[in-house]
Amino acid sequence: MEITYRFAVPGDAAQLLDYLKTVGRESDNLTFGAEGLPISLEQETKYLESLQNDPCNQMFLALDGEKIVGNSSLNGSKRPRLAHRRELGITVLRDYWGRGVGSGLMERMINYAEETGAELITLAVRSDNLRAKALYRKYGFVPCGTWPGYFRIDGKYFDVDLMALRLTKAE
Repeated sequence: MEITYRFAVPGDAAQLLDYLKTVGRESDNLTFGAEGLPISLEQETKYLESLQNDPCNQMFLALDGEKIVGNSSLNGSKRPRLAHRRELGITVLRDYWGRGVGSGLMERMINYAEETGAELITLAVRSDNLRAKALYRKYGFVPCGTWPGYFRIDGKYFDVDLMALRLTKAE
């Protein structure tokens, strides 16, 4: 297995939407399920177009050949009070868990955030997702709170832990 990594481009939209349905079906750790995201191919294409050359928002793909096996995104704001931070999201197909794909995506996300002037990366992770939390701790993320009842799946509530990685020292 040789995994390659690259920025997502508009031509990835259809495969990415299919990938998100698959990964949503495989895990209850995401904000969506097997339905994927409620957006059209045209909307996804426009979103990926908007990421081109945007320092605050970006998406990386992990590929096994031409197949998307993981993705990660950074979302930020150009508003002065929020421009220092990015929100991280990451997914990996179940067959690729424990094979370094998440680490490869994390390294690229952190490097991109640093290169584009981010000072802080934050994320939310389901509190019982120990595998993901271990990955985030490996890269220096620290817990900074819990959001009770964030998810409701099949009538049951699940908390999420908030985690943060400071890329620069606070003044």
